[in-house]
Amino acid sequence: KFSRDSVTTIEISDNIYKSVSEEIIKHPEGLITAGPSDFPAYFRNELIKLSRITGYPILADGASQLRFGNINNNVIVNYDALFRCGYFQKNKPSVIIHFGSTMTSKGYEDFIMNYTGSKYLVNRYDEVFDPAGRYNELIPSDEEKFITALISRFGNFRRENSEWLSSVRKADTAVCHLKEKFIHTSAFPDESRIITEVLELLPDNSNLMLSNSSPVRDFDYFAELTGKNIHVFHNRGASGIDGITSTALGIAAHGEMTVLITGDLAFYYDMNGLLAGRNYNIPLIIILINNNGGGIFKTLPVSGYPEFFDKYFTTPHNLLFENIVKAYGADYTEINNWEELRNKFKEAEKRNRISVLEIRTDSGESLLRRKKFWNMTEEIFNDNSAF
Repeated sequence: KFSRDSVTTIEISDNIYKSVSEEIIKHPEGLITAGPSDFPAYFRNELIKLSRITGYPILADGASQLRFGNINNNVIVNYDALFRCGYFQKNKPSVIIHFGSTMTSKGYEDFIMNYTGSKYLVNRYDEVFDPAGRYNELIPSDEEKFITALISRFGNFRRENSEWLSSVRKADTAVCHLKEKFIHTSAFPDESRIITEVLELLPDNSNLMLSNSSPVRDFDYFAELTGKNIHVFHNRGASGIDGITSTALGIAAHGEMTVLITGDLAFYYDMNGLLAGRNYNIPLIIILINNNGGGIFKTLPVSGYPEFFDKYFTTPHNLLFENIVKAYGADYTEINNWEELRNKFKEAEKRNRISVLEIRTDSGESLLRRKKFWNMTEEIFNDNSAF
């Protein structure tokens, strides 16, 4: 059986630990970044310990597992907005220590393209999770063992009252306040608010499967810290949007409460997966965000060519999913307001079968809302000399 522990890693020499620890001690401005991964609770605890020692904030991807469970304000969730608004271009880190897969954030990747400081990649798979190729050292180590060994190299060193860490935390909090005013009060059916509403509804010790394309990105943008234990799954990579519903059903088959947030194209691609859910009575709540096609492509320059954009990129399907869902014996509800989403979600929790809650959205309007949010974030930092 494959597991995290079954991956063989290379024994790391003391020179590597010495080099990394000396670089950290030399530079008070640094970042710990955690990309998508199945990091266990022990890793999170050790990472927070490393953050406290170094004074480096932890930029936690939405699928890193680090935003859930024990809340710690060294964990930064609004890092994408901070990169997009130029905060880290103004307050440049000298060192980045990266764990896990490639970060979901486009803002982060755009920043890394021109990054000239030290960057260390740590993962047990010896994979170069750095599309920009800006890393200095690839360290093929078990992440938990590496952190534990690195911490031991610092001895009595502690970067107490780090101004750098305090500044980043303050900036993260400022964006959180903006979310409360902008996202949490937005009118139905704003796609960004769907993320925050579902997070609020998820019970403790539940699973959340994120479809590729917009859902996994919006989750990274807008999911906040919570004390609830939520296990996040995703399927980013060469597989694209294939098999999303089937993957979620496989997760749900283990018995834990499971929710899937998916788009209409990913749902369409794997409709036959619903048959397994019916045949094996697998309970799964599917939040179906239907913006009638590949709305994410509207973020690309090609969207400026309407003569072929819809036909070859967004590919609107105009499907009525209600009849399809019911043909597979699943429950279906079209959601028309936030209160209905909350009520129907709670009803779906009690069922021993698939429940599809469809929310029809406008991808163009949602894109404008995201852009407005990022513009407002930029205004906060441009208008406040404290940042």
